[in-house]
Amino acid sequence: MKRHIRERSSGQVGPDTPLRLEVAAALAYPDGSMTASGLRKEARKGRLIIERTTGKDYTTLPYKEVRARHSTIRVVPSGQPVIG
Repeated sequence: MKRHIRERSSGQVGPDTPLRLEVAAALAYPDGSMTASGLRKEARKGRLIIERTTGKDYTTLPYKEVRARHSTIRVVPSGQPVIG
């Protein structure tokens, strides 16, 4: 894990802390299943807000919203996603 990610993960991150996309992906998905590129795709789909400052992309970790979204999207055995 990169040093700046380790430093951020030490409890300094609040719901309004701007994070570079690679740091946000590493903190929100510690198993490595999401990358900065994946977060950009989510932003293009309108599911994530990204702020661009001096050519760098930042986002926040809205803990309650992310957890609520994860709890409402399920995949049933047929492979079809169920939202609700």
